[in-house]
Amino acid sequence: MENDEKLKQLELEIQKLKEEIQSLKEAVFNLAYSKTTDPKFAFFDWLVRYGVVFNGKRERLDWVMHVLECRLEQKPLSKQKSIPGVSYELLYKESVPTYEETKTLLMQVLETNNEEIVKDLIDSLIKQGIRNKLVEYLQQHR
Repeated sequence: MENDEKLKQLELEIQKLKEEIQSLKEAVFNLAYSKTTDPKFAFFDWLVRYGVVFNGKRERLDWVMHVLECRLEQKPLSKQKSIPGVSYELLYKESVPTYEETKTLLMQVLETNNEEIVKDLIDSLIKQGIRNKLVEYLQQHR
């Protein structure tokens, strides 16, 4: 009986932590929308605004953009890894990525069908001066 009580107590604590995490996520989103974005940090604001800072999405997005940059510069990759929901064949294709391929891969990694999110991403990268070669190429080929 003592183990059952401990188990029940742990389950309650886990549920409470889940609720607190959800509350924190909501607070972060509300804060992101209620403040004025500093253009110097447009990409970081974009990450928060679209929830990309959670559940490993940021790391997956960074990897996809890294691969796209390597393809653009025709540099070899030291490794290839599978990203859930992202077409392996399209990601590691041995050619310069087209705008459509890039948009498709970014939409896949962001788990969205909304092209505006990708356009906002590209704009935020431009404003913050991140991934310059990739975004300059994408701007030219939009």
